[in-house]
Amino acid sequence: DYITESDTVHGRFGGVRLTCAATTGVARLHASEFTGRDLYLATHPLATISLMELLKRRERYPLHAACLAGASGDGVLIAGPSGSGKSTLTFALARAGLAFLADDTVFLDREADTGEVSVLGFSDALGITSHTAASFGELRSEVASPPPGFPKALVRLEDVLAVRTVASATPRVLVMPEIVGGRPSHLSELDPQEALLRLVPDVLLTDPASTQAHLAALAALLAQVRCHRLECGPDLEQNARLVAELL
Repeated sequence: DYITESDTVHGRFGGVRLTCAATTGVARLHASEFTGRDLYLATHPLATISLMELLKRRERYPLHAACLAGASGDGVLIAGPSGSGKSTLTFALARAGLAFLADDTVFLDREADTGEVSVLGFSDALGITSHTAASFGELRSEVASPPPGFPKALVRLEDVLAVRTVASATPRVLVMPEIVGGRPSHLSELDPQEALLRLVPDVLLTDPASTQAHLAALAALLAQVRCHRLECGPDLEQNARLVAELL
């Protein structure tokens, strides 16, 4: 629930309660025990929602996407819903030598004078499925079973790869992956308006002014990047090559 008068977000998910006073900059999570599923709900959906709302009031706009960067500082965003293959493609690109910003969430920072958008990284642990772990030799011996209540194992990318991490990048490419099973990988252009329609559902409709600024930042981002759809076949190195070549 969003309360306009106080600019607060209230929620309950499982055994966890959230109170986020976005303007004052304070979020509180309550649970009888922060273990198992309640720990996952607190540290992932609810803490993420709090972070998004707190930073949105401070002109940092969240985007549900991974981000990596080339040597020049130009960035590629990997966006899409859970299960679309973002984490697997992110790991493959980092393994291929791109610098790492984030696996699941980034924040957009729009320059007031020029309107150019930069991406600020949020270097959280990667959520790794058993399928992803089985696909990479570096992960097979490193990834244990997920903690109780967690759907995926959590891995710090820098613990398993000699990867360079960076705090920000200038986005030039947006890729939306889709797993296609046994078919060959295929990269095609994506209409920016279609990309916008896919990204907008992740915008929380809370404070009207910051929400409108969030939508404007997304529009500015899509005017700045080249948008592509990647049908991800089983050759993970080929998927990474197709995306890296866009930079």
